[in-house]
Amino acid sequence: MKIIETIALISINETLIIQLLSFLLFAFIFHRIMVRPLRRVMDDRDVYLKRIENDIVAAEEEYKQIHRRAVEQEAAARAAAFKIRDELETAGQMSAQTMIVDAKTRIRQMQNDARDEAARQLTAAREQIRMEAEAVAERMMSVLLPKGAQGSKVGN
Repeated sequence: MKIIETIALISINETLIIQLLSFLLFAFIFHRIMVRPLRRVMDDRDVYLKRIENDIVAAEEEYKQIHRRAVEQEAAARAAAFKIRDELETAGQMSAQTMIVDAKTRIRQMQNDARDEAARQLTAAREQIRMEAEAVAERMMSVLLPKGAQGSKVGN
């Protein structure tokens, strides 16, 4: 028997080469089966996340545009409402002025009608009083004066 002396801890022989080849085969298969699909999934996920980020940025921009348009429309609506309010207020004031003028005209007309009616009634009352005064005067004359004196006075 032969005594082999080994000083080194690892001896290089066929077993090491076979183990090295087995490890390389394992690493190749592991890379093919596990690492590539996993890396593909990770890349797909990164693409998906970037697309979601882009969608979020686009949605934020769209939100800002919609918000800006809504603020502009609100400002325009407020301006239109204030304008309409001012127009209605002006129209109301003009209508009120017209009503006041019409009312004053009607009041003046009613005052004139009442004055005319009062004057007419006053004239009628004066005429009535004059006629009654004449009748009273005639009666008084007939009672107080002799009959012959009445004829000469009445005819005049």
